[in-house]
Amino acid sequence: MINKDFGSIISSKRKEHRLSQPQLAALMGERGLDVKAHSISKWEKNVNLPNVMQFFALCEIGSIPKFV
Repeated sequence: MINKDFGSIISSKRKEHRLSQPQLAALMGERGLDVKAHSISKWEKNVNLPNVMQFFALCEIGSIPKFV
């Protein structure tokens, strides 16, 4: 199994779905979450982490299983 950091997973799933950071932020906004592209950039760089609601939205958008 390959160990990846959280930011790399977010980035690879976003790119796999052909989404820009602003597009991902907009999709999260449609789910009632106020997320800016700058926040997504920080997540991908492992500077900050999303909160639990943002995490579950990322899982839903990126087709990432919530319980692995």
